[in-house]
Amino acid sequence: MTTKRFFTMMASILLLSATVSAAQRPRPAAVAPQQHGVMAPHKDYCRPAAQPRNDMSRRVAIALDYLARHATIDARLYARLTGLGIRQAESELRSMARDARIPIVTACRQHGLYCLAFR
Repeated sequence: MTTKRFFTMMASILLLSATVSAAQRPRPAAVAPQQHGVMAPHKDYCRPAAQPRNDMSRRVAIALDYLARHATIDARLYARLTGLGIRQAESELRSMARDARIPIVTACRQHGLYCLAFR
């Protein structure tokens, strides 16, 4: 028997024994499908949780704080900061501009921009 034939025969025996031993091994039990529970909705970290709708003083403070650091604010940005809808944010900004006790005035009516009165 030649060396080449010997190694070919040994490789065949090893391959056959590996196949037979793999066939005799018990297969793992099938994993039962998991029940899909109700998932919580994705939390949007860019938008804060909605503030209570009757907490106007807190929303005015948010607007004043923003305007102290930036020049103007519009309804979309105010809605994002406070968690209100855009229509309600527009209405609230208009009422703030009309209120003499709040130092917010209309900067550009056409674009819906508001600024601080003393800027």
